[in-house]
Amino acid sequence: MNKLLLGAGLLAVISLFTILLYVPSLACPCAPCPIAQPTADLASLATPAAPPAAPPATAQNQAQSPPSGCAETSKAKLEEKVKALNASLVASRAEMGQLQTSKTKLEENVKALNASLVASRAETGQLQAELAARDKTVSGLEESLAAANAELDRLRTQFGDVKPDDLVGKLAGLSKDEFQDVVRRAIEQRSIRQTDTFRGSIEGGNSSTTARTCPPVWPCPTVWNAGNSVVEIAASSFRFVAVKPSADLTAAFSRYSELMFPHASNGSRGISTVVVNASDVTGRLQLGVDESYELAVPLDGSPVLIIAPTTFGALHALETLSQLVSFNFTTKTYVISNAPLVITDKPRFAHRELLIDTSRHFLPLPLIFSTIDAMSYAKLNVLHWHMLDGMSFPFNSPRRPTLVQAAFSDAEQYTTDDVASVVEYARQRGIRVVAEIDTPAHLTSICLAYPDACPETCMCDGHCGGGLLNPASQVTFDVIKDLLLDFTGGAQLKGLFPDNLIHLGGDELYSGYCWKDDPVVSAWMKGHNFTVVEAYIHFIQRVQKMATSMGRQAIHWEEAFVFLRNQLPPSSVVHVWSQTMGALQDATAAGYRVLFSVKDFWYLDDVTIDFAKAYSAEPCDSLNRTQCSLVLGGGGAMWGEMTDASVLHNTVWPRCALFYSVTFCCRLAGFWHCTEPPLVLPSGSGSGVLPGQGFRG
Repeated sequence: MNKLLLGAGLLAVISLFTILLYVPSLACPCAPCPIAQPTADLASLATPAAPPAAPPATAQNQAQSPPSGCAETSKAKLEEKVKALNASLVASRAEMGQLQTSKTKLEENVKALNASLVASRAETGQLQAELAARDKTVSGLEESLAAANAELDRLRTQFGDVKPDDLVGKLAGLSKDEFQDVVRRAIEQRSIRQTDTFRGSIEGGNSSTTARTCPPVWPCPTVWNAGNSVVEIAASSFRFVAVKPSADLTAAFSRYSELMFPHASNGSRGISTVVVNASDVTGRLQLGVDESYELAVPLDGSPVLIIAPTTFGALHALETLSQLVSFNFTTKTYVISNAPLVITDKPRFAHRELLIDTSRHFLPLPLIFSTIDAMSYAKLNVLHWHMLDGMSFPFNSPRRPTLVQAAFSDAEQYTTDDVASVVEYARQRGIRVVAEIDTPAHLTSICLAYPDACPETCMCDGHCGGGLLNPASQVTFDVIKDLLLDFTGGAQLKGLFPDNLIHLGGDELYSGYCWKDDPVVSAWMKGHNFTVVEAYIHFIQRVQKMATSMGRQAIHWEEAFVFLRNQLPPSSVVHVWSQTMGALQDATAAGYRVLFSVKDFWYLDDVTIDFAKAYSAEPCDSLNRTQCSLVLGGGGAMWGEMTDASVLHNTVWPRCALFYSVTFCCRLAGFWHCTEPPLVLPSGSGSGVLPGQGFRG
């Protein structure tokens, strides 16, 4: 840049000097400069010439002399050129100043960029150092994990089907120190040993295990391996740790801390931690969710390990653990017997229900909540809520608020908030809530608000199936649709009851022939060329289409299958309750899923059914393998005609827990995965806690 400026200045000076040098030779524009004329020939050039004489002054000579004003004109022109050059020089100097300023700014920018580059290089160096450190850490962790896996492979070979690696190796989500400590303790103490006192599994109906003793857990687990030692619990410092924390697990930890340690304890040594590794802590609770779990209780005081694919499996593991913990009143310490202990468990059936009836006798919310608690202790997972019937209508419907006038009283009804609280309370304990709207024979309580929905000839005092709704009235179906919208929200996973299943009833068409006696219904049937059965089929199909359009699969009592057969959609579930119509065998043979709640065995309101009879019921007794695979489960029904809130728990428990030794696990029954030992029960026994079982009733 400096060289450029110097060159421009030098060029301007040289140009000015050249102009000044040649000024005298500039011709005056007003006359031509004088020019000598040739006068001699070639011959004369050879003779020396005499000095020329002065030419005479003539008019021509005078005309050829420059005028006196020519120099002055040239000077003026020169001055103008000098001025122009000076102006150009000034402009050049100004431009040089601007260039100098630009140069300065450019140098400042270069300095700033250099400084930024230096800082970036320093930061890059720091990042590279951090990455190198992290790579080193990762490499160290990989080496540690590889070493741990190698040792766990050795343990797998040594311990065979106990598979301690499933209970330890899956804890890779722990910190490095916690993981290595768990592995070290397992290796050093040989927590899981092949020489345990008793082991059990009835996988495949192995009759050689019929004499074994279950650990003190209800229901008896699928597979277990137990020792003969007692390990203490450090109750004062006991804690639960979730590998993947969630609100549901945190709430469960709080509940089970209270359940496991109801007494003050002196214990300060032994097991102080439970590590829970649930792979999926955000999954929805629906039919078929994985409820399996693995639980390991070590002997050396290291953490109890729980592995489960879902939160709901982890909840069952926590329940099992709480039943294993017992209190020694002599030493005032908490202990677990039969350590070291490994349990691998999963339910036999996906649907294990208790039906409650809040129409025949209203059940207060606290009683429903305590019933849900008791269900979780027995690992039940479905509350079948028969909320409405012909006796009363305790639901405060947002879309049909006048229906609640059929409640027993203003105090005996459920708001939408009440229902939502029950559903959420149950969900936190791994229990689905399936609502029932039983039509056409068990909903005549709507007739107080909507008389057109019920033919007069079909009303009764509640002992003939609750009367029948009017299939000829659009009002009937409008009310049912609005109730379904209240319950389902009109779409899958919505509404007060987000479960994918809804029970639509359909049982006890005992008074169906009253439709013939009603002139309006009779005329409607005649106009459609319907028999009574065909009118019933029309009713069932119309209501089911509503439920299907709202994202629900329908459960029907067995009468719906008996009358409709393959006219039921394939997604339907047949609920067997009488066992006199052959629905269990026929429905499974036709490919329908079924639920088993046969009244002669599992109706809880019948107090004449004792333990032995209830336990003798086997849903798959008359079914082949394919048919048995269609049995979703079943459960006990606590109908409310003769039972109110004052005796609910005494009537339901502990018999209901016995039923779930059949539906959660399995008995010795040929090819099924059976996990429940034969029980020796006194003939006619109908109550009491089973000996040797840790069920909290």
